[in-house]
Parts: sequence; C-alpha cells; structure tokens
Amino acid sequence: MYRFLFVNTREANCSIYEKGVTFHNINEKTDIWQMDYVEVNYLDRNELYNGKISVNGMTPPPYDVIIWNYHPYTMKELEAIDCTQFYKLNTVNYCMVVEEVGNEEHPVVANVPDVFNGYIILDPTKRFKDPRYHHYPRVLTKVISGEKIVPEVPVIGCFGYVTVDKGFDLIVKAASEEFEKSIVRFNLPQAAYADHNKSLLNQVLEQCRVAARDNVELQITHEFYNTEELIDWCSQNTINVFLYQRHILGIAAAP
Repeated sequence: MYRFLFVNTREANCSIYEKGVTFHNINEKTDIWQMDYVEVNYLDRNELYNGKISVNGMTPPPYDVIIWNYHPYTMKELEAIDCTQFYKLNTVNYCMVVEEVGNEEHPVVANVPDVFNGYIILDPTKRFKDPRYHHYPRVLTKVISGEKIVPEVPVIGCFGYVTVDKGFDLIVKAASEEFEKSIVRFNLPQAAYADHNKSLLNQVLEQCRVAARDNVELQITHEFYNTEELIDWCSQNTINVFLYQRHILGIAAAP
C-alpha cells in the first residue's frame, strides 16, 4: 500500500482550508493508499528545505506521494513556503488546484511556480494534453435530505465570505424585479484572511439596501456554520443563488 501525505493550509475560516479538509477526508484511505494529514504550520521549515518531512520534531516514515494544497496566498505568502525547494524531497509532489487561471495547457493558479510533478484539477470535465495535469471529481460533501420546507413567499438564499465580485446586490436586484414579494437571506461569516475592518462588508450591505425595493425583505446573518448546519440552512430556502462575477475557474469550499 502506498503512503500519501496531504499538506493543508493553516486551520482558519478559509475556503481554501475547508476544501483541503474535505479532499483529505474523502481520499484518506483506499485499497491502494493511506493518506496522512498535516497542516503546514506544523512542518519544520529548515528540515523541509533540507529534503525531510518533520512534524513537531517527529520524522514519519517516507512517503511515496505528497499532495500540497498549495495556494500563492495561504501557503506561499502567509506561511513563506517555497515550493521550488520541494524537489529535494525523495517523493512525488502534487499540487491540488482549487482555483484555475490561464489556459487549457497550463490551468495552474497564478503565481504558483511550475515545479510540481503533477497537478490535481478538481474538475472532471477537463481534459489536458500535458500528462502532469489530472482531472479529478468534484470534492463534494454527502447530503442527507431533510424535511422539505415550503415557505409562503419565495426565499432566496446565498452565503459566503465577503470578497470582491460575488454579486450579492445582483441577487437582491433580481428578486426585486421578479417577485411581488420575497425574502432574500444572506449568511456572510467573517473570513480569516479578508476584510478584517469590514469595509467591504459594509459596502456590500449598502449595495444590497440600494438594490432592494419595498417588496424585498433582507435578512443578513454572520454565522460560521459547520457543514451540516450550512446544508440545513440552505434547505430552508426556496432556491440558493450565486451570481459571481469573478473571472476565475475552480470549485468553492461550500458543500
């Protein structure tokens, strides 16, 4: 049986971290491999750049494959992890790609050096000429259906960390135009690495208020739900709508 190691970003209210957790939990054990897990802040940097994996002073048995949830912000900028040194590790190094830019030939997220042995693209519809790129199924959470809720008026839901170009105000505008009366529910938790002073949140909320006519009731919450709670929250809505305007490909961390 092969020994895999999955290296995730530091634990945080972060979609990149959450996607890493889900990826590992789904792929932790098969008939072919067993996959260990570590968050990057527990790795010894000096040992890493000398070609060794050391976790809290302990050296695990050698790994056949290491999969890095390597993002230029959460792992490179915040943790100062230099992937150009990974060649020193006596293993095969893969990069899990959660955001894609570029073209079909090179879909890797911007500012990630092309130094990995392979890239796991979380999109089963893609096909690549370069054998280092591998399309992979969507990493989705199993959903258990609950009681069907039928509200008296349409309830339009959306959620996520507040970052640019997510189009929350466009949802309010559409609801105002399409329904005689509706409820628009947004759950907008605080992200670990974005909008600490809430300036963007306040901007988004003002845009939503401007877009809302008298026939729309806005309900805004800021809870950090776990997976089961978030699925339950979504099930209470008539429909869940996402009108992102971002020019980037990839799969969100949301269930």
